[in-house]
Amino acid sequence: MTIEIQNMIAKLKTLESMQSCPACGNDRWETQARLVSMPTVVDDRINPMEGLPCLARLCTHCGYVALHATEMLEQR
Repeated sequence: MTIEIQNMIAKLKTLESMQSCPACGNDRWETQARLVSMPTVVDDRINPMEGLPCLARLCTHCGYVALHATEMLEQR
C-alpha cells in the first residue's frame, strides 16, 4: 500500500463517513489497498479515457461498496 493511499485512509477514518453500512448496519469496513476509477460520462456516453479516482471501502458483512473521491480526501 502506498503512502498516499495510507494517508487517504487515515483522513477517511477521521471523518464521520466511517459509520455503519447503509445496507446491513455492520460497522466493520475493509479499505482497498489500490484506487479504483469511477467512469465518467460525456454526452451521454461512458468515456473510457477518463475516470474519477476513488478509494473503495467494502462492508465486511454484505460487501456493500462505498467510493470516496481521492481529490476530496487529498484536500482535507
